[in-house]
Amino acid sequence: MTKLKQGMLGAEAIEADSRWYVVQMDDVRATAVPDYESVKPMLRRKLEARERAAESLAKICSRRQRWSEYADCELRAMLSFELVGLSP
Repeated sequence: MTKLKQGMLGAEAIEADSRWYVVQMDDVRATAVPDYESVKPMLRRKLEARERAAESLAKICSRRQRWSEYADCELRAMLSFELVGLSP
């Protein structure tokens, strides 16, 4: 894709998830990327929370006897990750 200027349409449609999208650049904004050291504590907390959640959910799911119970447990685990802002 070429670099678009404000108001321009993308030269090609984009296919994603079995759908087609046309891209138009509505606005251009300057962004400030924080330095790694300033976000490192937050990233560490999120990673540690994710690891603790994964360990707890693995223990719970390992107790399930039937496949349907395990699959249901895994589904709830994915949803709980999303609710706390973590990606599994």
